[in-house]
Amino acid sequence: MTPLNPPPLGKLHLAELHGCQANLNDIQLIKSSTLNAAREGKLTVVNELTHQFAPHGITCVLVLAESHLSIHTWPEHNYVAIDLFTCNLETDGPAILEMLASEFQASQTEIKSVDRGSIQQTITSN
Repeated sequence: MTPLNPPPLGKLHLAELHGCQANLNDIQLIKSSTLNAAREGKLTVVNELTHQFAPHGITCVLVLAESHLSIHTWPEHNYVAIDLFTCNLETDGPAILEMLASEFQASQTEIKSVDRGSIQQTITSN
């Protein structure tokens, strides 16, 4: 028997970081911060790709056993966008994103979480 409202298959956590004072064009800072956040969050890194754009901006993507973590920086706007998708519902995604917000010295942080793969069933009567 399928539960009436089974848990989601995963969670997507999104962070909008504004007013970042860290050097968002420092590829080593972005890479090490992302890897440290994954380690602290007990995420399993399978692969990593970091790319520096010209004249500025960095994208760092970690492929995780649990799914993925991506960071995109806009140094010219002191802005960072972060996506963390995990199928481990025990992962504290907001805590990982707050850790990164602190690392990047964000003055304003907005975090949203979205269930993925949810199947909502309702009982209907005749």
